[in-house]
Amino acid sequence: MQRVALYCHTMASLLGLRGPELEDIVRGALLHDIGKIGIPDAIVLKPSALTADEWALMRAHPLLGSELLEHIDFLSGARQLVLEHHERFDGAGYPHGIAGLDICIGARLFAVADTVDAMTSDRPHRRPVSWRRARDEVKRGRGSQFDPAVVDVFCSIPSCEWEAAIQVGNAEERGLEIPPEVLAIWLASCFTRGFEAADGTSVWDRLTLFGAGESSLAKL
Repeated sequence: MQRVALYCHTMASLLGLRGPELEDIVRGALLHDIGKIGIPDAIVLKPSALTADEWALMRAHPLLGSELLEHIDFLSGARQLVLEHHERFDGAGYPHGIAGLDICIGARLFAVADTVDAMTSDRPHRRPVSWRRARDEVKRGRGSQFDPAVVDVFCSIPSCEWEAAIQVGNAEERGLEIPPEVLAIWLASCFTRGFEAADGTSVWDRLTLFGAGESSLAKL
């Protein structure tokens, strides 16, 4: 699973999304840039700044991606995320400039996930930043680039979970072995968040009390 899809899954699960809706978000995140196959490689892979004409073509890739998925029934739910993944909460995005809750929840989640992924990933032209710096950048975009509710959910997740998700995503992308202690934290967060024990307490909070949460990962 690509990192950005993993991050979307983490936040969507915390919002209580399950079943087909969650699957659509993950599929949409995985396919978000599929429309770029209709853009010339000379533009997609250009190392320097795009010209105005090239940028106009690049901005068409969400529309192209949506058209590619139009007649694939099992991807109908993912199609809206593909179409809207460059929209902004304040309406300054593209291709249609829609705003607020008119943007599908998958695309609103993706906007945060994609920013976090871009900032915390190792790129040829720059080193990754820390999760905390990425979080601060997301908080600055609250209400403008990002849905405030999604930012609040993102910021509510303990740093240990995001750091584990980042390590899992990086290892998965590079074909590396995931450290068992990191995998344990990530799996615990995936399968316990949103569930309560019989006494009404959070299962994740109870695991944290027993050392499976932030304190143990902080030692890594």
